[in-house]
Amino acid sequence: MKTLTILLSLLVLAGTAAARDANPMAQACKADHAKFCKSVQPGGGRIVECLKSHEAELAPACKTALDTASTCGPELKRICGDAKGSAMRDCVKAHAGEFSEACRATLPRR
Repeated sequence: MKTLTILLSLLVLAGTAAARDANPMAQACKADHAKFCKSVQPGGGRIVECLKSHEAELAPACKTALDTASTCGPELKRICGDAKGSAMRDCVKAHAGEFSEACRATLPRR
């Protein structure tokens, strides 16, 4: 769960607005985040938990993005280990080609 939280925080909800707009996962969950979790303070997996608590109400694209992120957690751990914060972001960018095609689809395009 911690790896998933880091991955989603990094790829879905973290960074500048421009980075989020370049991220397919952020786009997939943008409306659901605004609708269900706007008042939730980021960090500690709170937004992920909020989205999961509304799973039945999420747009299909957001559900798919969350499912994909769940499957990418082991890859993230294998490739980037216990890196955190900017080190995690740098690792993901530097090793983007090592992730599966499904996981690469969730990585920021910048």
